[in-house]
Amino acid sequence: FKTHDPIKMQYHADRCAIVINSSQCTTGGWELDSNSCSRKDMIEHGYEKGIPMGGDLVAHSDSDMKPSFLLAANRDSGGQETPLQQLQIIKGWVDTEGKRRFEVHTVAGSSDNGAGVNVTNGERFGSGHDSLCAVFTDDDFDPDVPSYYYLRAVENPSPRWSLLDCLKLETDARPAACEEPKRQVIQEMAWTSPIWYTPK
Repeated sequence: FKTHDPIKMQYHADRCAIVINSSQCTTGGWELDSNSCSRKDMIEHGYEKGIPMGGDLVAHSDSDMKPSFLLAANRDSGGQETPLQQLQIIKGWVDTEGKRRFEVHTVAGSSDNGAGVNVTNGERFGSGHDSLCAVFTDDDFDPDVPSYYYLRAVENPSPRWSLLDCLKLETDARPAACEEPKRQVIQEMAWTSPIWYTPK
């Protein structure tokens, strides 16, 4: 799960699919299956039906339609990579007073999974996920308000490089910075380009 790996987002005008994995970009469209997480052809289905991440969502002719989002992420392969902790979808918009707003929805996994880092040896602990997938519907969608959506995938906590460097030193040789908590543990994230919605 490296931030330079390809990040894919698929949008469907009534459903949106966002996918992080090592394959090429996938897309979305008007007929995304609500059970897409269980489809063996999820990626092919997205390519067939829609547009890629970074695209513009065309307003639907039915103003009662609510956009849904298929979000999926895979942990990096190799065996030692940090497990996934959660998937989030971020919705942003500008309200009637011209103020920028956003909401963060955790759609899969949880921040309360007990994962962490033992700062005395740099080892990770706790459970995580090799993959996560969920479908999220924006029940608060307002077809008259410009908005955008993107996926954020969050790993379990992992040791910061500075902690690992400090642990290589003898205790009495470590600088004071080695004891600063903010320099010891991080959480890696990756996110997609947004899909933009513009009203008619």
